[in-house]
Amino acid sequence: PKTQGTMAVYFSEGGESTKMLGLTCRHVVLKVDAATNNDYTLNGAGAPRKNVQLLGTHAFKGLLDLIRLRIDLHVIMVTILEDDIQRWEKRLQSDDSEDTDGARKKLAKVRNQLAETNEAIEDLEKFFATVKTDWGSASKRIIGHIRHSPPLAFNVQPGEFMEDWAVIELDGPKFKELKGNFIDLGACSPISSL
Repeated sequence: PKTQGTMAVYFSEGGESTKMLGLTCRHVVLKVDAATNNDYTLNGAGAPRKNVQLLGTHAFKGLLDLIRLRIDLHVIMVTILEDDIQRWEKRLQSDDSEDTDGARKKLAKVRNQLAETNEAIEDLEKFFATVKTDWGSASKRIIGHIRHSPPLAFNVQPGEFMEDWAVIELDGPKFKELKGNFIDLGACSPISSL
């Protein structure tokens, strides 16, 4: 709940298996220090699992704050657009016929923008409620468990690179709508489109 990282690669186990796996850094999912840097492999179906959670406590609160901020920005835009509508409606009431055609077009455009903005607010409100309800508790954000991770190692041959990886078995139902580099949390807008 207190660490952050990304999943670099999604892949299937292959063969007869339908399991989805993910690759991330070991230091994101396992504590690494001088006393804790052992090889980790899940041993059998009954072995206790080390779960992996989507969004730590701080990141989840940040997501909710971001959605709320987007809603607030749209609410401000509604006020601006409503003022614009009043201004264009007054212009329509003027005696200048040349100005009337332009005002009609502008009024139609602003009314369309207002409708789109109100729709965006409604969609974001639904998304906020879905995220808070369906993903609010830490247990609901568990997306899988660690299958294997070798010890963190430095200067690994050839090339003297750092070895820092872990394979995660993903919870299949939560990844049924996997669409590339983002996860759709429901019928509303994906996080990456905020």
